[in-house]
Amino acid sequence: MGTIKQGILGGFSGKVGTVIGSSWKGISYMRGQAQHVKNPRSAGQVNQRTKFALVMGFLQPVVPYIRIGFKSQAAKQTEFNAAFSYTIKNAVTGSYPSYALDFTKIVVSKGGLTQVTGATASWNNNSNEVKIDWTR
Repeated sequence: MGTIKQGILGGFSGKVGTVIGSSWKGISYMRGQAQHVKNPRSAGQVNQRTKFALVMGFLQPVVPYIRIGFKSQAAKQTEFNAAFSYTIKNAVTGSYPSYALDFTKIVVSKGGLTQVTGATASWNNNSNEVKIDWTR
């Protein structure tokens, strides 16, 4: 059963027939009940899913940093979704099935702070750590 929160023209919460109403980040929305669909795995779907998996695999380990770094970019979406959208549009290179990330275009923080200068990064194989240094 659905509940109307703001009169007949307002959003509602719950299920009415095959329509589901809810609210997310202050945005009321309605959607149809999901239909059971066979997964055809078309070429376009496989192509997009490959890019999606690449970006997810890179971003998931740094979620705590992304939540801070993309806070100012998360208008009507989560910080992770803002970072994901930026990364898939700007940092994925190649073509199916050989997609790769262009690390010069990876961003884990966006905002109004000045950029660092003289940044260097080094990898320590023994400890599996990256050391990042910069000057002001």
